[in-house]
Amino acid sequence: MSMRAASYLNQSLRQLLALSALKASILKLSIITGLAVIAGTLGTQAADLTWDADTGTTGAQDGVGNWNTVANNWWDGAANVTWNNATPDNAIFGAASGAAGTVTVPSNTTNTVGNITFNAPGSGVYNIAAGSSTTSKLNLSGNPTINVASGVFATNLVVFSGTSFTKLGAGTFVLKAGAANINSGPTVVGAGTLLIGTSSGRLVIPGNLTITNGSLAQLGQSEQIADSATLTVDGATFDMTSRSETVAGVVLDNDGLINASSSGANLTSPTVFDVRSGNIYAGLAGAASLIKTTGGTVLLTNTTVNSYTGGTIISAGVLELGHSGTGNGLPAGITSISNSATLRIGKDNQINAGATVIVDAGTFELLAHNETFGSIILANAGQILNGGSNSKTLTMNTSMDFRNGLCATVLGGTGSMVKSTAGTVTLTMNNSYSGGTLISGGILQVGDGSGVNRGTLGSGNVTNDAVIVLNHSGSFTLANVISGSGSLTSLGGAATLTGASAYSGATTVSGGTVFVNNTIGSGPVNVQSGATVGGTGIIGGLVNIQSGGNLSPGTGTGALSINGNLTLNASSTSTFDVNGTTPANDSVVLGANVTYGGTLNIVTGGAFTAGQQFVLFSGAGATNASNFASLSGSPGANLAFAFTNGVLSVVSTGSSQPTLNFLRTGNTLTFSWTEPGFKLIGQTNSVSTGLGTLWGDVPFGANSPVNVDINPANGAVFFGLAPQ
Repeated sequence: MSMRAASYLNQSLRQLLALSALKASILKLSIITGLAVIAGTLGTQAADLTWDADTGTTGAQDGVGNWNTVANNWWDGAANVTWNNATPDNAIFGAASGAAGTVTVPSNTTNTVGNITFNAPGSGVYNIAAGSSTTSKLNLSGNPTINVASGVFATNLVVFSGTSFTKLGAGTFVLKAGAANINSGPTVVGAGTLLIGTSSGRLVIPGNLTITNGSLAQLGQSEQIADSATLTVDGATFDMTSRSETVAGVVLDNDGLINASSSGANLTSPTVFDVRSGNIYAGLAGAASLIKTTGGTVLLTNTTVNSYTGGTIISAGVLELGHSGTGNGLPAGITSISNSATLRIGKDNQINAGATVIVDAGTFELLAHNETFGSIILANAGQILNGGSNSKTLTMNTSMDFRNGLCATVLGGTGSMVKSTAGTVTLTMNNSYSGGTLISGGILQVGDGSGVNRGTLGSGNVTNDAVIVLNHSGSFTLANVISGSGSLTSLGGAATLTGASAYSGATTVSGGTVFVNNTIGSGPVNVQSGATVGGTGIIGGLVNIQSGGNLSPGTGTGALSINGNLTLNASSTSTFDVNGTTPANDSVVLGANVTYGGTLNIVTGGAFTAGQQFVLFSGAGATNASNFASLSGSPGANLAFAFTNGVLSVVSTGSSQPTLNFLRTGNTLTFSWTEPGFKLIGQTNSVSTGLGTLWGDVPFGANSPVNVDINPANGAVFFGLAPQ
């Protein structure tokens, strides 16, 4: 080859090298007898270059050295080459040959790099060190991956610039830059472990951080992520250890874990904690709201106080509180549970004392735990449950605004209950709250009629201007003083009212029994078929015992006062306990009139004798022309009950047909008999007429013997005996 030709070729080679932005996928140079041979094709694909600490040995060797554009410490698969910043080659560390060590990016050096891979070295670990904490840089190009093989531990101390990166591989990569990283875009941890930070407040993650696919990102110091970043933990783990971190927003999904090893670890956001499924051990702080808008369960098991101030919105799935302290699982502010979502309490007292909980078509489940906080709202068929426990209490010291729904936990504290809207609220536990109850709209139902016989109001007075419904399956006591214009309905069970109530609305007993053992107001009392009213108190208004209904005064034996009219309709039953030995009996003290009807049922006790009388109905209205259609109950052998004008009498029926004896002495007939309970009766007819059916009492004929004068003017006189 001529010198001119050789010069031309070398000039062309220099021009090609100058056009490094168009570098070939593989550019190999070898000098053979003074000639340059170019192999490969021109293009834009980066080369895979492996770190080679020993250029005197063929192939890549692990070891230490400087990463710059001067030394030819990179093996391209055929020869050693220098690093070329014009094209973002892929850097590979770990040749499984020799001891790894520190690879230093010198001061005032920026290496542009694509993907970075750390494979297993022959021994040791790789550290990418910085000659200067500020002027040594790795300029990431094209959103590369940093892949650390399983079992490999690699550390980077050099500032990142350029684009974002994705951590791959099962190994561990440590970001310990000596100054803040200045690369842009999201950092993704897709596999293995990323350890973040060495100095508190040093910005190692300048953009969003996404941790996914079972990987782990762990803080080595506090405040390593940009405050403007979004932290996404998606089926992976963000381990805060004992550190704190501030970000713009947080997303937790796919059973992700935000871990913390001490009570000082706080995760702060000014906007939102978007929790979907997973577990959070760190404390949550800042002005953010916590929102739960998807299915799945999120556990807040933090040891640090949750202090975020933006409120809590649970509109889907389950949020469960398991904080190890008191009152710190949910902070003060408003917590809303809606759209069939659930808030669960996994330990006692998880909610701040100043909080308000709104159960709006959702479920608040205490899981057999105690809880105390400020106020609660129940609406839109929401539910407050407690795992069926009747010994654990939801303590409310401010207010309970109950609009519509079910409360199946014991309510305690000094707070008051307000029922002010349409709809029904059902209480199924024996409550002890002392602040009173105000009902101005809808229905407040006490008990659900199930086999578990529970449900009461608290201990305070009740103002009822709407509807109270009692629905039990057994006996219970309602001791509250009830006032107002509202009504009371009993659906079942045996309710004993012991408060001095003065409500003016109607009382309807449609099932079970209501015992009035103190007072109720002036409203009417309607007792429907199958139901009973009784007790020893005072009913201020009228009482209407409908067909099939029951009047049963007393509890044992006692007197029930009815100030209004009493109507005992046909087919009703009035049941009285009567004891012949004591003697004692139930009674009704009338303040107005009574209309007798139906059946008088006498429940007997003790021994009876003929002639006994028991006043069942007293008062001016007891005497009238009406009477019961039938009378049931027996005082014993040879005796019977008779009722007239409020009085029950015992009469003798004899052991057999009585014998009427007579003796004539002159114009006097003396009649006598030995059987008790009979009286002398007679009728006067002509001889031709003979014995008729119309009998009358003989004067003074109630007791044996009886003297009767014979009057010859009479035709035929017949005498006989009849029960008294």
